[in-house]
Amino acid sequence: MIKNMEWGAVAYLKQSQYGLEDVDIAINNNGTTYYTGGGASNAYKDNITQSTTGNIYGVYDMSGNDWERVMGNVVNSSGEFSLGYSGFTDAPDVKYYDKYTYGSLNTTYIRGKLGDATKETLTNFGSTTGGWHSDYASLAYSTYPWFIRGGYYDNGSAAGVFNFHYYGGNAYGNYSSRAVLS
Repeated sequence: MIKNMEWGAVAYLKQSQYGLEDVDIAINNNGTTYYTGGGASNAYKDNITQSTTGNIYGVYDMSGNDWERVMGNVVNSSGEFSLGYSGFTDAPDVKYYDKYTYGSLNTTYIRGKLGDATKETLTNFGSTTGGWHSDYASLAYSTYPWFIRGGYYDNGSAAGVFNFHYYGGNAYGNYSSRAVLS
């Protein structure tokens, strides 16, 4: 699965001259079939505003559609991997996930990391308009130690590439994940 830092890298590329720059990415509001790019057939051609580059070569579905699980984990109070409902019986090698400092509240943004598009993108932490482009921003914490990104199709303008939220790790139908080759 994609790491939180890798999500951040793609989000920053979207914000750069190689992507849409300051133009907000369009939301995939397809909540019926959850198709990548917002639909079937010519969706990649018709919905290029949902791409990180504004053309068919960008990354789709980083805004809306389903929440995307990423490998970012808040360690427990002993400084160890938080298993939660992750399905892991033992902690994976740290190279497979981004480790975040323990904290019992989701408003302690200082625990965010530079480069993962959390800490440095906040304008107003802990509200539905906390991140760049008014994306929702709520950091993972001890009770919900996993990150989800991008937002859900019905989050409206609060969905986006800079959207992040906490997650318990349990199975849930509105969450998806991305495969990554390394």
